[in-house]
Amino acid sequence: MHAAFLLLALGASAAVVEPVPVPVAAAPLPAYAAPPVTEELLARWSIPVERYRALTPERKAQLRDDLAAGERSRLRRLDLIRLIRPKDWTSFVDAKGFLTPDGQRLVEKREAELKASGLAVPVGVAITRADGKPMTAEDFTRARAVLDGVFDGTASLSPGQAKAGDELVFDARVRNETVRSVTVTNPKTGLSLEVGQLGIDGRTNLIAPSPYLNLTKSIESDPGSWVDYRVRAQIAYVDMKARFFNDGPDPRVGRMMDLAGSLGVPQSELDKVRSSLTYDDAYRAQGLVISSLMAQMGRAYHLGGPVDIAWSATSLTKMMHLAPNQAFDETVGFRVRLPGEELFVGVFGGVMQNISPISNRAYQELMQTGTVKAGLNLENAPHWTTALWGRVPGMDNMKFSASVGQRFNSDTTVNQAEVALMTSIRRVPVAVRGQVSRERGAGIEFERDKARLQIDAQLSDRTQAYLAYERDRIQYGNAEINSNAVIAGLTISLDGKNGNGSRLTVDHLFGGEYETRGQPLRPF
Repeated sequence: MHAAFLLLALGASAAVVEPVPVPVAAAPLPAYAAPPVTEELLARWSIPVERYRALTPERKAQLRDDLAAGERSRLRRLDLIRLIRPKDWTSFVDAKGFLTPDGQRLVEKREAELKASGLAVPVGVAITRADGKPMTAEDFTRARAVLDGVFDGTASLSPGQAKAGDELVFDARVRNETVRSVTVTNPKTGLSLEVGQLGIDGRTNLIAPSPYLNLTKSIESDPGSWVDYRVRAQIAYVDMKARFFNDGPDPRVGRMMDLAGSLGVPQSELDKVRSSLTYDDAYRAQGLVISSLMAQMGRAYHLGGPVDIAWSATSLTKMMHLAPNQAFDETVGFRVRLPGEELFVGVFGGVMQNISPISNRAYQELMQTGTVKAGLNLENAPHWTTALWGRVPGMDNMKFSASVGQRFNSDTTVNQAEVALMTSIRRVPVAVRGQVSRERGAGIEFERDKARLQIDAQLSDRTQAYLAYERDRIQYGNAEINSNAVIAGLTISLDGKNGNGSRLTVDHLFGGEYETRGQPLRPF
C-alpha cells in the first residue's frame, strides 16, 4: 500500500517539478502572409506603379510572391533591432521601413557578441505582440528554460529501467530509421550512460541534429526503509545546433531585386535594400553543459477505516551554463477506499516554489547591454489534483483511472486531465490513455493546448506495440504554432525481462512538422 500510494502522491507533484512557466517567445518567427500589392508597398521597394501595371499576369504573380519574401526578411530585421534597442529602435529605421547602416551594424555586432559570450542564445525569440508594442522584460523571462526544456524532454532516463540483475542493461531507441539514443545501465550501482541526438524527427527546423552525452546516477530506498525516497543526479553535454528563424534568406528576394532593376529602380536603391535584407541565419553550434539533481521523499500512513494519508517533498536543482534554477514542491494527499472491490478516490494538493539567483529580466538585459545582473526571482505555484481509480464495477478484467487538476502559475493557469483504461482483448493486454491540458495567460496573451491519445498492446511476452496521436497548439501574441503528429512503434524485450531488462524501441513519427502562422500585413 505504501509504495502504490506514494507513487500516486509523487505523480501529483511530478507535474509541477519543472520551473513555473512565465512568458517567453519560444516559438519560430511567424510566417508572414503575402501582402496585397498597393502603391505604398511598391513605393517602399521603389518600383514604379506604371511599370508594374504593364507586367503580364504571370510576372505580377511572381512579383507579389517575391515582395512577400522581401517583406518577411525586412520585418525580421526590425524584430531584431527591437530586441536590442527597445526604447529607441525607431531611430535606426529609415522612412521606408528598412534598417539604417547604424541599425545594421548594431544587429551584426550583437549577434557576434552573443555567439562569443558562451551563453545559450534563445531560439526563436523574435515574435511581436498583437498590439504592436515592443516585447517587455517580462515577455522574455522564460527564454533561458527553452533549451533546458527541450533537452529534458528527450534525454531522460526511461521509467522502468532494471532494478535487479547482475548484467548491464541496454535501452536503445530508433526513430524514423535514425538512432535516437542508446542507454547502458549498471543495475548494481544505478549508474547509466546515455548517448543520442536531438532534433532528428523534423518537428522544427530551428534545431538541427545535435548529439548529446548524459551521465546519470540513481539511488532508491529499500522496501523496508522508514521513508521512501529516490535521488537522481545528471550531467550532460549537448552540442546544440540552432538558429533564430525557421528558414534562411529567401532566394526570391534576389529575383525581386533583379526584377526591380529591370523596371528602372536606381542601383543605389537596390544596393541599399539588398544590404538591409542580408543576414546570417545558418545553424550555430553551442556547447551546453546541463546538470540537475532531483531528490524526492515521502510516505503513506493508514489513518483508520477506509482513509489513508500520504505526503511527498521534492527538490530539483538545474544548471545550464550560468543559469541555475532551484525548485521545491510539497504535496499532501488523502486516499479513501470506496464501497466495492478495489475502488479508490484521492485528493492531492500542494505548492511549488521556484527560485533563481538571476533576475527575471536576464535575457532582455543580455540583449540590451551584453551583461546579466544578479537578482532574486521567487515564484509560487499552488496546485491540486483529484483522482478516481480501481476496478470497473461488474467487470473483473477491466481497470481504470481518471484525474483532473489545476496549477496556478504567476502568469498562467494550467488545467489538465487524464483518463486510462486497462483490459484484455482475446488474451492480449490493452491499455488506452488520453491526456489533455490547457494553459491560459490573458495578461501576457498566451495560450497553449496539448492533447495525447495512446493505445498500448502487449502482443507477446517480449513485444509491446503502441500507437499515439498528439497535438500541441501555442498562441503567443500574434504568433501561432500547430503541431499534429502520429507515432507508431514497437518495444522489444531483448532478454525476456520486459520493463526490467534490455530493450529496443523502434518507432516512426508521421506529420510531426510545425505549422506557424502570424498576423498578416495590414492592407492599405
